[in-house]
Amino acid sequence: HSFRSRTKLQKATTATMAKKKKKGGGTPKTRGHDSLKARKSMGGGQTQAVDLVTGKAKVEYFFDPTLAITEAAADATKTPAKTPMKVKNNLSGAFEAEINEVLYSSRQLFYPCTVIKTLDDEKKDDTDAVPVLVKTSDGILHKISDSAKLVQLTCPEDYQGLPDVLHLPHVTEASLLHALRVRYSRDDIYTSAGPILVSVNPYKEITIKGKSLYSEDQMMTYRNASSSSTPAHAEDNLPPHLFKVADRAYSALIASGAPEIEPHIEEEDAVLSMSPHPKGRRVRDQSIIISGESGAG
Repeated sequence: HSFRSRTKLQKATTATMAKKKKKGGGTPKTRGHDSLKARKSMGGGQTQAVDLVTGKAKVEYFFDPTLAITEAAADATKTPAKTPMKVKNNLSGAFEAEINEVLYSSRQLFYPCTVIKTLDDEKKDDTDAVPVLVKTSDGILHKISDSAKLVQLTCPEDYQGLPDVLHLPHVTEASLLHALRVRYSRDDIYTSAGPILVSVNPYKEITIKGKSLYSEDQMMTYRNASSSSTPAHAEDNLPPHLFKVADRAYSALIASGAPEIEPHIEEEDAVLSMSPHPKGRRVRDQSIIISGESGAG
């Protein structure tokens, strides 16, 4: 009996949707804010969040947990209390905190979020702050004390997870950490910041085409890319990797002691110039600094 009822209900629902589609010339609109998210192509593989109903680009911001209105903060207007944290925040995305517990313990730290509505009942008469309700990309709602202090995602690169964060149009703490999050979600555990390599522990084995991320084939890929037989800057086109850092140090070590042969020199003098330290040249030692929490190295 229950199965027949469900079957009738499904047929009735299907018939209703077909009637709406025939009448309106399209599928009925889907309810729910989460179902409206999509990505709109902007050319060159760049994407931007869009609303499926309106087709317009969605304005998104980096969620700042220090702006969240908590129950304790709401009660503070009735009962004076000391706050355990003092945070300075500006529109450039630079965050200075005496105590970073609230900021860095949040799971939604710098998640993309959208403004749902203004909270008039949370507005205070003595300030110009505009409290709003926002939804982070994981679907959770938060009350924010001032929408003006949210940092906007302004360019497609903020969504891509670039291999070098210094190539972001606007390098902020929010855009940098979000780039690391995007890359980590697709198992890109290495990210460059210029000559610095940032690594995030995947807590699992990473493979590329069935081979280890640290296989000999991978090592030789980076070694051969820096050889004289390959085009200049070929190594720059490879993804960030520990092997790239090691190879740069090794190549710099070898290059520092390489002899300089004068042009139009006699053959016998050229042989002499191949001595280990011609013209007083000294091989320059190289160093790689590894920093992080205890055991990170």
